[in-house]
Amino acid sequence: MSTCLEASSFYEHYCNSISRISIFSVAFMSTQRDSWSSSSSTPTWKYDVFLSFRGKDTRNGFVSHLYAALKQKCISTFKDDVRLERGRPISSDLWEAIKESRFAIVIFSRNYASSTWCLDELLKIVECKKGTRMTVLPVFYKVDPSDVRNQRNTFAKAFDEHEIRFKKNLNKVQMWKDALKEVADTTGWHLQNRPEMEFIQDIVKMILHKLNHIFSIDTKGLRGIDSQVENLMSHLAIGLDDVRMIGIRGMGGLGKTTLARVVYGMVSNKFDACSFIANIREVSKEFDLLRLQQALLYELLMERYVNIQDVDIGVSVIKNRLRHKRILLVLDDVTDLDQLKKLAGKLDWFGRGSRVIITTRDEHLLLTHKVDTIFEPTELNYDEALHLFSLNAFGEDHPATDYLTLSQYFVQYTNGLPLAIEILGSFLSNRSIEEWKSALGRLKEFPERKILDVLQISYDGLHQTEKEIFLHIACFFNHEDRDLVLEILDCLDLYPTIGLRVLVDKSLLKLHGNKLWMHNLLQEMGRDIVRQECSKEPWKRSRMWLYKDIDNVLAKNTEIEAVEGMVLKWPEPKEAHWNSEDIVLKLPKTKEAHWNSEVFSKMHNLKLLVIHNVYFLHDPKHLSNGLKFLDWSGYRSKYLPSNLLPNELVGLRMCRNNIEQFLIGTKCFDKLKFIQLNESQNLIGTPDITGFPNLEKLVMEDCLNLREVHPSIGVHKKLAVVNFKGCKSIRYLPEILEMESLETLILSGCSRVKWSPQFKGNMEHVSGLYFDGTAISELDTSIGKLTSLKWLSLSGCKSFMTHSEISESYQNFDGCCKLLDKKWFSHQSVGAEVNIEGPYSHLCNEWMGIAICAVFCPHPLHQIHESSLSCRLIASGKKMSFAPSTGTILVSSDHIWLDILAPVFYAEEEIKSLWECDENGFSQIGIEIDPCNFKVKKCGFRLVYKKDIEDLNRLMAQRGKSSITPYRGFNVLQHKFSNSVVVAEGSKAKRSRDDYDGAGTSGEGSCNDIPHPKRIEILKEFMTHGNSNCEESSTLSRRKIGEALKKYVTEAVGELCVKEFTNAI
Repeated sequence: MSTCLEASSFYEHYCNSISRISIFSVAFMSTQRDSWSSSSSTPTWKYDVFLSFRGKDTRNGFVSHLYAALKQKCISTFKDDVRLERGRPISSDLWEAIKESRFAIVIFSRNYASSTWCLDELLKIVECKKGTRMTVLPVFYKVDPSDVRNQRNTFAKAFDEHEIRFKKNLNKVQMWKDALKEVADTTGWHLQNRPEMEFIQDIVKMILHKLNHIFSIDTKGLRGIDSQVENLMSHLAIGLDDVRMIGIRGMGGLGKTTLARVVYGMVSNKFDACSFIANIREVSKEFDLLRLQQALLYELLMERYVNIQDVDIGVSVIKNRLRHKRILLVLDDVTDLDQLKKLAGKLDWFGRGSRVIITTRDEHLLLTHKVDTIFEPTELNYDEALHLFSLNAFGEDHPATDYLTLSQYFVQYTNGLPLAIEILGSFLSNRSIEEWKSALGRLKEFPERKILDVLQISYDGLHQTEKEIFLHIACFFNHEDRDLVLEILDCLDLYPTIGLRVLVDKSLLKLHGNKLWMHNLLQEMGRDIVRQECSKEPWKRSRMWLYKDIDNVLAKNTEIEAVEGMVLKWPEPKEAHWNSEDIVLKLPKTKEAHWNSEVFSKMHNLKLLVIHNVYFLHDPKHLSNGLKFLDWSGYRSKYLPSNLLPNELVGLRMCRNNIEQFLIGTKCFDKLKFIQLNESQNLIGTPDITGFPNLEKLVMEDCLNLREVHPSIGVHKKLAVVNFKGCKSIRYLPEILEMESLETLILSGCSRVKWSPQFKGNMEHVSGLYFDGTAISELDTSIGKLTSLKWLSLSGCKSFMTHSEISESYQNFDGCCKLLDKKWFSHQSVGAEVNIEGPYSHLCNEWMGIAICAVFCPHPLHQIHESSLSCRLIASGKKMSFAPSTGTILVSSDHIWLDILAPVFYAEEEIKSLWECDENGFSQIGIEIDPCNFKVKKCGFRLVYKKDIEDLNRLMAQRGKSSITPYRGFNVLQHKFSNSVVVAEGSKAKRSRDDYDGAGTSGEGSCNDIPHPKRIEILKEFMTHGNSNCEESSTLSRRKIGEALKKYVTEAVGELCVKEFTNAI
């Protein structure tokens, strides 16, 4: 290869190969080229700028520099380099170039008027100015504008000669004079005592400014793009000096390239150089990366020759030549990581403030290349889609009245995809209503080819297993649960975990929550690929999903070789409300099938079979030997013969069936990995799984009559997941579980299970035990040997007691009333007072404070239900006001109030009264609540010790990870003064405008400002060092300790408070 490649000649070839057009003009206007006339019709611009100049004066100096500067800013410019100015008339090509230019820059130099060629060219420019709204901008290069305007000096001399030469055609000479004066009167640029490069930059900036203004008008027809542009611009952050790479990803036809072009046009004038390398996917088929590097350098450097020997040298040249240059680079439709590495490898290749925009369908490329931001355009909403469709179909903002309903159908079909909207709208333009109806009917069975061809590009680049996964989802599993589809595809040996990830990365699939979502046009594309396998004979296709095709095939009762997957689903009863007409369609619950069911055994390549709500008059006795996954919902027979299932079966789902006994016979299924038998209401016992040595998952949810769990489950070596959720009749499980592969055991809702199994042997994989809603009261001590256990759910186990083997890492104890003492508020009384008398020992060093709780409601005799609630502490006959109070609250229903009195809130002399005792060593403590306008139904308190805090710390650790609100069914109000908690039943509680001002007693902020982990640290230090370290000068202020304690205890015991006191409500 030559060491010096001529970049400009290649660049012209490159541009022609990808049909590049001016981003400021043709890209956003009609592609139809109207013949030009002198009328006011809108032309189709080919060039942004036409340069008119006297070659002898300026070609090799000023004009060449101006042309280079314009091209560097990606301004499409026409400069005639080959013309001969020796009296020849203007050629038709030059005439067309003038007509198709948006701007004309006329460079008046000393000898401009001496050239009749230039004067004829100027006449054409003035004519176009009047006919096409071309903008003419004069440049006065080393001449005085008044000399040009009034034909003085060299201009006067030139016209004297013209009048002699053309004395028989003085009318033409006068036309030249008039044209010269008209253009010279226009505002332009005058080069005086300024550097030429500075002068040229001013011209380029002005052109860019004018182009951008025109560009913004052109984009008004691009409905829905404004918000996308705004979002992308925020990511670009043009004003900052860092270097950024921004990725735009999405499915084909979404408008990625259009968005990039719009933004490129808006900001290109803010960079030293710009390059838009379009359609790299297609261009790379014709040109290698070396040529793409060459095109990039030519656009950014505007050098005719670029010395590149190979791609690696090209990388070095790009880095060395551009590292101090502020550039804007767009790499459009990138398909391979190597393209990014060789064209824009790293941020430090480019100067400060540079921006690189990459459009692709493959998110993984962007992640691997570590771009700064990935932006995904969204589909158009309904209004935007209808507007765009109308523009293409009618040339108007709204559909014609007679076509409105049909237009809505087509717009719904496109699902907001701009490409599809434009293609269908253009196709339907100028067609009759009858033709529209016919096209709609055809579209339902035969999608538009132009749309599918664009979408299929992504499919064609997939690995074979990824193609299989895509087709399975398109034909069978769109909008299904991801985990379910993973299980099914895994049975088919398609490696779905990586396969689904690739489909998401390549914008062929999305995850909405845990649901797979494929755009309906991608789904149509996938189904069309299957249809093309054999357009006329469905039984020769790999997949079948349409009822009419399946009916046709099963009725034949012949050998069927091609079909690998069949899904036959009859919908559940539902009401379908159609938007077009007020019709309610009621569907039957099941379908009676009159086929010969033995036809399934003749489908020799059938690997996937799904049957839902279809009842056969005679259930099949055999299925295809190659079947790997069977999902048969609504199986009617009471018995499932073992010879029905093939030896190759990997997955079996038979939900909502009538089976009373599972698998009659002793057949061994070596490859069966999972069984799901949900809602098998007649099933009494679980299957004996001895014959399933590789079974990994057994799911039997909501089998209400299931009572017996076969002992083989407790000793199975491969079983990882056992799920008996909602099986309310189960009483006993195997006493000992010795399952070395077990990871998850689910007994949620098994309300008759009273004891936890014993875990024996090597069970190091157990990570989750779900015993919520059971009657389990304690756990076997062997649970402590489950070293990998991360989740132990005991929510709603009302009889469960704490156990020393329970680790702090286990997460959900919500609703376990007996996890702490049976009555956490150990001193309770009906009414507004409660008192105790006890030994002085309660005031030992372990004492942390007093927790208080009360149930109150509106007083039936009071009209005012808005007031405050206050409390007094009674210690040895002395009353201390429990101030501050809850603040003003509005009460319309029963409330529970919870707060804590911490000794650190009070001065030492106030606390001393708590220490006073009688001659027998007893002291008296009580609380008295002033209800004001409320009625107190019940109250209680508890002396809180360090051990209580330790227990609560463990409880809060579990509850914090489970993300379960402790006040289920109640509103929680944090009042501004004391940070106490008021829990209101339902949603009837109301707050005054004073609530939630965020201030504590000191006005410095409440304990809400202290994060939960920080509160734990404060309490731990206080519990370690006691009151001795709690002086105001200490790093831990007394107030923060009190606030942390108040907040912590109210959070931890909130639900216990609700449970213990609801009997008073």
